[in-house]
Amino acid sequence: MDKIVFIWMVNIFNFNFLAGQNGQQCTTEKRCQCKEVKPGVFADCSGLNLHSYPRFFDGVVTIDVSYNKLKDFPSTVDVPTTLKHLNLSGNLLRNIDTDKSRKLFSHINDLASLNLSSNLIPLEPKVYPADIFMNLTKLKRLDLTRNTLTSVEFRHLDHVVTPLVSLEMFAIDGSEKISFGVGFGTLKYLWHLRLYGSCNRNRLLTIGKDYFDNLSNLRTLDISSEITRNFTTMNWTTSYCSLFYIQRSYFKIVSPEIS
Repeated sequence: MDKIVFIWMVNIFNFNFLAGQNGQQCTTEKRCQCKEVKPGVFADCSGLNLHSYPRFFDGVVTIDVSYNKLKDFPSTVDVPTTLKHLNLSGNLLRNIDTDKSRKLFSHINDLASLNLSSNLIPLEPKVYPADIFMNLTKLKRLDLTRNTLTSVEFRHLDHVVTPLVSLEMFAIDGSEKISFGVGFGTLKYLWHLRLYGSCNRNRLLTIGKDYFDNLSNLRTLDISSEITRNFTTMNWTTSYCSLFYIQRSYFKIVSPEIS
């Protein structure tokens, strides 16, 4: 009987030890959840009130540090080169062009998705230099929504996005201060565009007939938000023959041209 109890206690000890080891296998932060995903590990460190980054170990392909209090990008020593998905949404980032961000984007140039939504990054040219994403040629999804809209015009956004030759989905706050220049026409895989409205703003976005002229490859256009949209006449059949679906929920159409 004593032998059985002893074996049982040893098994319990081994189970707890292995569970502890498994919980620590992807990061130095004990509160993070490590989940096996194909083809690697998903490190979920969201909502932990983090002020600095833990170190993530080799084999981690997805890092979620959303809704913390992080003010800069992680250092290259903190993330493995295997990283493919990085979620930095809901933090306190104010600038995308920092020493850490440039080193990071060179270090993890296999990155497939980058979520920078719900930060404090101003949507203006001086914050987004044309070469900031030049090493992210494999990036497929980029989310810049719910950041800081300013009165500064951003007419050369295409210069920033053009290096993202693999981009399939682009999400950004809808604003008359930005335009989708000719460079967007070179992004042959850009099939999905989301124009989002900043929260708690009562404003009208007028979308002119040439607003999407350089986005002829779009398959879905999501303009869902709390913002009222005013559409002027647009030739949908000519410019958007490949457009499969337009999402127009949660907004009011002012112009009678589109029903």
